[in-house]
Amino acid sequence: MPKGIIAEDNKGMREFLAGYVTQQGFQVDAVENARDLIERVSQGNYDFVITDYRMPPGMNGLQAIAEIKRLKPGLRVCLASTEDPQLIELRVEKAQAKPDYYFDKTSGVKKLDAFLDLVRKSS
Repeated sequence: MPKGIIAEDNKGMREFLAGYVTQQGFQVDAVENARDLIERVSQGNYDFVITDYRMPPGMNGLQAIAEIKRLKPGLRVCLASTEDPQLIELRVEKAQAKPDYYFDKTSGVKKLDAFLDLVRKSS
């Protein structure tokens, strides 16, 4: 069974995402910030990451993705956000490392399902 990790600073959203991903047949861990995400990824064996864009303090999701891709180059990563998708696209274009997928949390779970399908196919 594929295993993932979710980084989300909003407790309600973190619990929702973890529950949803678990219902889709995945094992999942959840953390509330990018620092904990990077620590867990460096120590663990994950098949995918879902990270929020905006997480205080200090490091945003794109910065975390750059470090994750450095540590585990083949790891599938999804960036999630409630910010304006066009603004996120511009930020992703300029980012050092790109996510494999982008999930707009305001659009419902269909986009997340597409990412999870990618994970299933590659596992």
